[in-house]
Amino acid sequence: MKPRARKDDLLIQDLPEETLVYDVVRHRAHCLNRTAALVWRHCDGKTSVEKLARVSYYITKASREMAGLAAKLSLARDAMEHAVSRLIALRDDKGTIAAKTALLISKDKRLRNTKIEVMEAEAAKRALEHTLEALDVNWRTVSRALSVRMREPTE
Repeated sequence: MKPRARKDDLLIQDLPEETLVYDVVRHRAHCLNRTAALVWRHCDGKTSVEKLARVSYYITKASREMAGLAAKLSLARDAMEHAVSRLIALRDDKGTIAAKTALLISKDKRLRNTKIEVMEAEAAKRALEHTLEALDVNWRTVSRALSVRMREPTE
């Protein structure tokens, strides 16, 4: 089975995290996440359901990893900011907040470790974002190549 999505009478708006599809005939709006938008875009009548399922599996897996990293990053960042602001409030040092923060982090092993966790989580999140982009580009490239290949005469 090779599904085909309807393309007529639709207004489509791509946003960074989702795709909005408005049906002007039925007056209904649909908000598609990245995976759903990817599957919908490739329901061209040429792509098999099995292929759509394989690609959406990897995109979903990477998205799940991204969400976990974002949560870890947020928690670590909040813990560090709370600890630093508490220590700054207790001390009466002169200087800017940034200088005080840097000094406190450099002196406290727990804060240094938390700062390292934040930096590692940010790096991993960026790497996953690049992986998701690469998967999307790869998917579009392979789909185009297969579409062209299917139109070529066979000998």
